[in-house]
Amino acid sequence: MNAIQLKLLTFWRERNARERLFLTVCGAVLAAAFCYAVLWAPASAGRDKLARQVPQLEAQLAQMQRQIAQLKGASAPRGNGDLRGSVQGAIAQSGITAELRPLSADALQIVAPTSSFEQVLLLLDALQGAGRIAKLEVKSAGAPGQVTATLELQR
Repeated sequence: MNAIQLKLLTFWRERNARERLFLTVCGAVLAAAFCYAVLWAPASAGRDKLARQVPQLEAQLAQMQRQIAQLKGASAPRGNGDLRGSVQGAIAQSGITAELRPLSADALQIVAPTSSFEQVLLLLDALQGAGRIAKLEVKSAGAPGQVTATLELQR
């Protein structure tokens, strides 16, 4: 035993039974207060804070899930029919003059020589659900606002 333990043991033995009981009870109360202050109170406060945040986080999760569903719905092709027919409809809707070149059963090349940039944007908007644009090339045609557009569309 070291000197401190020896002093404590001597101190304890010099106390009568009533003083030992009093010191034991005081030590237990101090230990309980310490455990409450260091362990229980912070854990309880953290649990209460998380309980208050759960409804807000659930609402955010529901909103994100709705947004994901909207994005998945927006990225799905509109038409399940013929790619060529839906592209021809988009070309007619945009008022552009374009040539369609089949690349494969599920791919088309659209060449729009000398069109206004606004018409090309309208075509791209109309093609948004027809398929996936694999390649887009827009070059100036010389005159202001006039462009030559080439794009490849895949189902």
